[in-house]
Amino acid sequence: MLRRILSIFLVIIFINNAALKAQNIEPSFEFDAKEAVKWIAMPETQEDAIALPVFINGKKYNALIDTGSTGPIPFSITDRVRKEMQLTKVSEQKARAYGGRITSDIVQIPTIKVGGMTLENTEATVIPHGFYDGSNVDIVIRQALLRSLLLQVEWDKNRLRLLLTGDSPATKDQASIIFREGTDQVFTSVGICGSQHDFILDTGLENAISINPRFVSIKDCIGKVRSDIASSGYGGSLTSTLATFPQLTSGSAAFNNIIASLENPNGPLDERDIAGSIGYGLINRSNFIMDIGGGKLQFYGAIRSQHIPQRPTIGLQVSISSNILKITHIMSNSPAENSPLRVGDKICKINDQTIIENEYWTLNPKAETTLSLLLCNGENIKIKAIDFLETHDQIIKNTMQAEIDLSKIGSSTLALGLCEDWHNANISLIKHCTNVINNPQIPDYYKSVARSNRMQLLPYTGRYQEAINDLTSFMREQGETAQILAWRAESRIEIGQINEAMADIDSAIALDANIVAAYIARSSLYYKLGQFSEGLKNINYALTLSPDDSDALSILALGYYYLGDFDRALIAINKSLDIEDEYAENHIIRSEIQKKMGNIVRSNIDYQHAYNLSKDESDYAIKQWFPKSL
Repeated sequence: MLRRILSIFLVIIFINNAALKAQNIEPSFEFDAKEAVKWIAMPETQEDAIALPVFINGKKYNALIDTGSTGPIPFSITDRVRKEMQLTKVSEQKARAYGGRITSDIVQIPTIKVGGMTLENTEATVIPHGFYDGSNVDIVIRQALLRSLLLQVEWDKNRLRLLLTGDSPATKDQASIIFREGTDQVFTSVGICGSQHDFILDTGLENAISINPRFVSIKDCIGKVRSDIASSGYGGSLTSTLATFPQLTSGSAAFNNIIASLENPNGPLDERDIAGSIGYGLINRSNFIMDIGGGKLQFYGAIRSQHIPQRPTIGLQVSISSNILKITHIMSNSPAENSPLRVGDKICKINDQTIIENEYWTLNPKAETTLSLLLCNGENIKIKAIDFLETHDQIIKNTMQAEIDLSKIGSSTLALGLCEDWHNANISLIKHCTNVINNPQIPDYYKSVARSNRMQLLPYTGRYQEAINDLTSFMREQGETAQILAWRAESRIEIGQINEAMADIDSAIALDANIVAAYIARSSLYYKLGQFSEGLKNINYALTLSPDDSDALSILALGYYYLGDFDRALIAINKSLDIEDEYAENHIIRSEIQKKMGNIVRSNIDYQHAYNLSKDESDYAIKQWFPKSL
């Protein structure tokens, strides 16, 4: 019986969901390759992030991609998502974050769809106060997911896609990416100030780059120091110094006039002995391919002017306690520096509103906005916001074009999608599977899907010995399963290896007494031997195990057909078609039954419908079951 190609369904191996395993709930990962190669429009409302729409239990949210968010859990969500989805806590996590340490609840997400991926029963950490106040981001895609995927972003077309890792051509222009187990971070090599350094690749960082002067000698290449600035980390606010640098290189890409923050002593980078980090502010200056698993970062296309993320317009850094903000830092050259405010002052209201949470962004409104601050001593101070960092040098545009064959990016991902299309099971389709299998950079768990599909496709073109070889090799590496043994038995039946086929069927049933495919294969074997009654006995037993199995009903119809009981054959094939109408083989079977019953018009309708569905499958079915019709 012609086997149906199974949907791509894998256990996701790169997620460590200890809490779920304790509940015997295994996470799983489905990859729709045809969907993955399609471009996803990035939300225009979300600035300063690599963002895309994702779906949790069918509801749409905006997510950002953050390579700096580490650990084994692939997602973080806001408390709003947890409440809307009614997700319950399964454990908690303590982690180091920029700005301090945080403790997060861990919840289980039943279903989350990201591009061509659908993950079930996976974990997410919960960030109670959200990621960025005032943004519409509710989900962060963390590094754990990205290590098995290739991210391609085209800023000029406002789109991205997530492909199979390793699915792009190697070029001399790319920079290397290294994942370091000890730090749980990914690093890429950059050239700055005349030397090469490994920087963290942190797409969640708003700045272009952050530099640790303890590792990078900047005295001869630093431009004008602009100001002390504060930025927001998951664990709280950070303070550093803003400066300009003439150039940074990554592979063959050169970025001019870089605005960077300088790490203070004992800051997050300094604490971990890291030279620096590359953030969103740099990678958004050119289209790029980031492939952590494949170890490469490739910029291509024209270099754009640097986009400066939202930055302070008042110039205060604060801490909060009991709904009171305490000023901890006043930035140089800022409106706050030229006001009566001093470090240590306490703010009780902002614009006559009581303070209920960290007001970092409220304290930095759009330029030309007047902010009213009521100090707890009763003094009311009004400050006009200005863009006091708008003094950076004009960015010099670089029109460097990286040498990269864009047509080849995503070719293996597309091939994996075509590899499962059983409607066109011909020699070129088998080559699509081989494309994935022979690509040394594609992970083994995707190759196993391609191999599984190819095993099932080979018999369509009469390449039974190749199918047997593939199945044998697969079992040698992965171990015997009842399903694989049943598939091998079917190909062995076709080339007359009757004893070997029967041995495979017996072994399959020994492994799983309820394996329907083995009883279908045994029925097929008896039909080939002309022992139709024995074949019917086995297929009827298969139907006691699975009464609505379309394949088993088709085999039952064939048994009645061979015995000349066309009325019962027609009842069985009609029931099969009621369950599954898209298979050409079933229409061929009914066409032959109708022909025997003298219903020539109906026979021709089924025959034509079968060939409209799939010529390959129709030819196979006639050769397999009705050779005298040829």
